[in-house]
Amino acid sequence: MKTAASVFSPIVLPILLAGCAKDAAPPEAPPLANYKPDYRQGMYTYSMYCSRCHDTGAGGAPMLDDVDEWESRGILWPALMQDHVRDGFLHMPSMGQTGLSEQNIADAIYFMTVKIEAGK
Repeated sequence: MKTAASVFSPIVLPILLAGCAKDAAPPEAPPLANYKPDYRQGMYTYSMYCSRCHDTGAGGAPMLDDVDEWESRGILWPALMQDHVRDGFLHMPSMGQTGLSEQNIADAIYFMTVKIEAGK
């Protein structure tokens, strides 16, 4: 007499082992819920990827020192800013395609937020 384990083993075992395959997708990055942004890393990321437009206003980008412009854009919504940086918005290119990690993006947003708040 066949047991349930012997009937399902040929079906279940390969499915379970498929997760161990070499080509399995890497695990997703941990959520940023407990991540403490790094101001210095944010300053570096900003200077390398963001300053070209946000220091000059190129392409209609709000300038970092224009507090009024940021006020109207909802500086209190870092998650929205994170999406805009990662996916692109209006004339801003997608920084998610540049190899920046979610942490790099969070650091740059933190740096920008601190600078904007200091200008008030």
